Amino acid sequence: MLNDLILYFVDRLPNSGRTQIVKYLYLADLESRRHRGQSLTNLIWIKHNHGPFDSRILSALDALRTRKLLIEEHIEYPNGFQGSLYRTSRTPKIAFDDATQSILDVVVKQYGALGLRQLLDDVVYESKPMQSAVEKHALDMSCVDNEAAIHGISLEDAWKGFRDTQEGRTVPFEEAFRQANSG
Repeated sequence: MLNDLILYFVDRLPNSGRTQIVKYLYLADLESRRHRGQSLTNLIWIKHNHGPFDSRILSALDALRTRKLLIEEHIEYPNGFQGSLYRTSRTPKIAFDDATQSILDVVVKQYGALGLRQLLDDVVYESKPMQSAVEKHALDMSCVDNEAAIHGISLEDAWKGFRDTQEGRTVPFEEAFRQANSG
């Protein structure tokens, strides 16, 4: 799943740097935990220098580059620091379930256009798990579990209902009301 998530973000947000990719993955996990109470990546987020980090992301980036699925461009920033920008070598064929796709779309739409400094300072560093984080220790991601969930309705069930409605598999309200009150 981690490789697919990286490919998704790099395809949707080409020329993202390594730090941005790491933070998009963090935000996807954060949103998934807020809405579903579970991680998308199964990464263990550690507070490390530039915020949440897991070294497995670097291994995944290297593996994707080795398999020629990612293209890495080395750059030098105006301050003299070296960095890398990534883009996909071809459009990946990745299919996520509706609930996961909706979470990923939120991350791309809400945070993809932000500059790195704004992404870090205004979003990532201000997130609830980062507020109580201790350097070089795991973040308590459970502190946001289900905080955006609608009680009694999972994101998966909401998407199923949406798909059922689109495909005409619905019951008129009056009939559903009658059935609910007849027992």
